[in-house]
Amino acid sequence: MKEAATRMEAMRDTIFISHANPEDNEFTQWLSLQLSLQGYAVWSDVTKLIGGEDFWVDIESAIRDRTIKFLFVASRASKTKQGALNELAVALTVARQISIHDFIIPIRIDDLPFSEFSIQIHRLNGIDFHGNWAMGLAKLLKKLNEDTVPRDEAKFNASTIRSWWDANHLGEEIVKHEPEVLLSNWLPVEDLPSQVFLHTDKIKQNSRMGFRFPAHRIGSSTLSFATAEELGLTQVDSTQYATKDVLAGSIQDAPLNGEQCQFALLRVLRVSWDRAMSDAGLALHEMASKKRCRYFNRTHFKGKEFVPFENSGFKGRRTLIGKLKENQWHYGLSAEVRIDPFLLLALYPHVLATTNGSTLLSSAAKLHAARRSACKDWWNAEWRDRQLACLQWLANKNDGKSILVRLSSSLSFDVPITPIQFRSPLSYSEESLKRDEDPPEDPAFEEATLNQVEGP
Repeated sequence: MKEAATRMEAMRDTIFISHANPEDNEFTQWLSLQLSLQGYAVWSDVTKLIGGEDFWVDIESAIRDRTIKFLFVASRASKTKQGALNELAVALTVARQISIHDFIIPIRIDDLPFSEFSIQIHRLNGIDFHGNWAMGLAKLLKKLNEDTVPRDEAKFNASTIRSWWDANHLGEEIVKHEPEVLLSNWLPVEDLPSQVFLHTDKIKQNSRMGFRFPAHRIGSSTLSFATAEELGLTQVDSTQYATKDVLAGSIQDAPLNGEQCQFALLRVLRVSWDRAMSDAGLALHEMASKKRCRYFNRTHFKGKEFVPFENSGFKGRRTLIGKLKENQWHYGLSAEVRIDPFLLLALYPHVLATTNGSTLLSSAAKLHAARRSACKDWWNAEWRDRQLACLQWLANKNDGKSILVRLSSSLSFDVPITPIQFRSPLSYSEESLKRDEDPPEDPAFEEATLNQVEGP
């Protein structure tokens, strides 16, 4: 038994730092780096194991099997922090089972009186860091040396810390601890007609027939907001169902099951959007994924024209086509209809290239190269503003605030052009990411960024 205990203790090589998170994070990170610089294997939840494998899947097992010194950062915060107290409880159990001298070392970092230390560590000899971290570190290093805590200076050293720092903190000058409102690529789909038709054939009909209005056919049934007469269907039984029930997939006792009806309705909405883009005159490009991208060409603009917009706190004007050496670039959109987390239209931007304003480049490789060249210096603001300009251009054909999508000769719905917003607790400096020494790949590319006003 004694030999087994000795072998178990021989496996211990790591200093574990337990602390209140996030209150004592700054001190804990500093102490972890200082100890690692001296060649000690150190773990804390703000650094993990610097320069080593991350074996701390199970904190309790790590304390029981790998920890040689358990440093408890004693502060007013950790005194009541349940996570730190739970780790301390495990360490106290281990201390009673092993023969390591001073397995637990309390570290005082604020004005918490020693007399108010947690009752579990009240009688343990602590090291005072309060008011002078350097002096406290010197005392701790002396204690670790006296207790012959193992070091591995080949593995834990300045180079290791530098690599860890670069991997974890190199971008801190970019991240700003300021909230930011973010615009998504989601547009809400609301105010659909309350009822939708399911037309079922009485006799076998041509399943490949085209429809004047958006519809989707599965087997012998066709789902649409349009009537049978509007679709040119004869010899059918037509039944209306609540749109909300079809969207929920809860239709029962119908020729199609709930999942099929839901799929068909989403397909109808996607087709209706695509037709609205076609009605607006946008050209069609079917991508390799079979998604349909609608894009602007020279029929929409005469020369270098800007589309002004003011939406969601952002104001400016952008071009949606431009020159690219002897070619031209064109902004476009594809779209998907989703029901999760709610009914919405998800937009995806694309940039295509033509030789003469209307004929797309002949291969996918050429399109890809042109897209990389045209968009090389487009950052978030450029992509965001072009989406807003595109939506404003489409809305100008309706009421200036929404895009009209027709479902039948008498039914339609409006898609508001204000994207759904999210609030991030952090933001970043886009200018810090841009490299002035890196010129545009294509000097002939015409960028058009004017009068941009950032939102809240």
